[in-house]
Amino acid sequence: MNIRIATLADCDALAIVQLNSYGHHRLPLDAFLQRQLVRMHQDWHDLLLTQDNAIVLVVEDDARTMLGCIVGYVGPTDMKPYNSELSTLHVHIEYQHLDLRRRLVTALAERLWQAGADSLIFNYASSNSAEQVFYEALGGLRLGEYAFQIGENNFVDVTRYGWPNIEKLCVPENIDDWFAHVREVLETSYITAPDDQPWLQSGQSGPYPRWEALRKPTADCMNHDGTFLDIGCANGYLMECCVRWAAERGVRIEPYGLDYSDKLVALARRRLPQWADRFFIGNALTWQPPMRFDFVRTELVYVPADLEREYIDVLRTTYLNPAGKLLIAQYGEGNDNPQAGLLPGCHPTRFILERLTDLGIPVIGYKDGVDAVKGRRTRIAIVAAGAEN
Repeated sequence: MNIRIATLADCDALAIVQLNSYGHHRLPLDAFLQRQLVRMHQDWHDLLLTQDNAIVLVVEDDARTMLGCIVGYVGPTDMKPYNSELSTLHVHIEYQHLDLRRRLVTALAERLWQAGADSLIFNYASSNSAEQVFYEALGGLRLGEYAFQIGENNFVDVTRYGWPNIEKLCVPENIDDWFAHVREVLETSYITAPDDQPWLQSGQSGPYPRWEALRKPTADCMNHDGTFLDIGCANGYLMECCVRWAAERGVRIEPYGLDYSDKLVALARRRLPQWADRFFIGNALTWQPPMRFDFVRTELVYVPADLEREYIDVLRTTYLNPAGKLLIAQYGEGNDNPQAGLLPGCHPTRFILERLTDLGIPVIGYKDGVDAVKGRRTRIAIVAAGAEN
C-alpha cells in the first residue's frame, strides 16, 4: 500500500472511490449516477485547484489502483483552539474490511502536523455508531453534538470529535512501530525516485547544485584521511560524493553506510557494487558496529525527541575512534516552521547548536552550507568522541 498526495490527474479515480464508498460499485452506472460521477469529478478538480489550505491524500495498492482518499484543512476552525479539520474520508466499499481508514487518518494527521497544526476536529452523522467506535479507538474526544443544515430546510444531527494533541494521533506508542513507520515513509519516498537523479534517492529535492550546496559541508568536516560511516545512507550517494569532495582537498576517505531499510541498502549495493560489503542494515540506536570510525554522520530526526541524548551518547562512545568526530547534520537550519517535513515524534529543532546545548552536548565546531536559490541552510555540528572508547 502507498499513501501519497493527490494531484489533478487523480480526479477521475477520486470520484469513483467516493461514489463506491456510498455503495454504488456495480457497473454499468445508470444515468443519475453518471451525472453524480461527473459532478464529483468537478468538485475534486475545484478542490485540488483552488483550496491552498487543503491536504488531499490517496491510498493505492501495488498496482496503483486507488482504494481510498482523505481530505483535511489547516487553519482556524469554528471551535477554538482547534486549528485543523478532517473533512472527508472515503474508502472503496470492497476494501473497507482492510485497515485503510486508520492509515489514512494517521497519515493525514502527520501531514497536518507538518503544516503547523497541533489539534484536529472531525464531524460525522450521529446515526452512524460505527464511526463513534472508530474515532474513539483512535483516541478522539467527544466534543458534543449539533444540527448541521443541508439545503434550506433539512438538518442532520452531527457528532464532533477532537484531538487536542494531534501528534498523539500519529505517533505510534511502541518504539519499534515508530521506527517501522520511519522506514516505510523513507522507502516510499526514496525508492520511487529516478535512478538518473541519485540525490533524490537520498532525501534532497531539486537539482544537483542544491544537493551539493547543502550536503558538501559534511565532507568539509573531514580534515584528514580516515573512515566515514554515513548513518541513514539510503542509496549511498552521499558516501560517494563525500569521497569525491574530500579528494578534491587531498583527503582520502574510506566510506561505509548504515541504513534501517533493507530495500535501500539493496539499492545502494546495486549502485555501488565496489562497496557492497561496506553497507550494513540496522537501527543505529541498537546496532553493534563491527569497527570504529573516524567520522560518523547522523541526524537527530532519526530518533524520537526523548531518545536524542541517548542516541548521541551511543554514537560517541561505541561508534567512534578515540579521536573521532560525530557530524550531526541539520538540513533545515533556521527554518521558520521547523516541523515541516518531520515525522511526528521528532523534536522540531530550528537551530542545531541550541538544541545540542539543551541536551548538554559540547560542540567543537561546525560547517555551513547555503542554497543561494531557495535560501535554505545546512549546519553540520561537530562533536568529539565520548569518554568510553
